[in-house]
Amino acid sequence: MTLQTTCSETKPSSNNTLMLTVNGVAEMLACSPRSVYRLVDAGRIPKPVKLGGMIRWPRSQIERWITEGCPKPKAGRF
Repeated sequence: MTLQTTCSETKPSSNNTLMLTVNGVAEMLACSPRSVYRLVDAGRIPKPVKLGGMIRWPRSQIERWITEGCPKPKAGRF
C-alpha cells in the first residue's frame, strides 16, 4: 500500500509533509474525517497535536501506526 497525502491548506509536493490535517489522515486511512475523529475519541489512533487553533498529526506517527497494524495506542506511547 502506498501512503500518499497532502495538507489541503498547503498543497506540498509528494510525501514531504511533516504534519497532517484530519483530511490528510483520512485520505491515508481511506475514510472520512469524521471517522478519524471517532478513532481519536475511542483511543484507537495516536492523539493529534494542537498548534494554536489547529489540530495536526505528525506524519511519522501515523505511518508508524499503520506499519504496526493500527494497534490501539498505549498511554504515553505516541
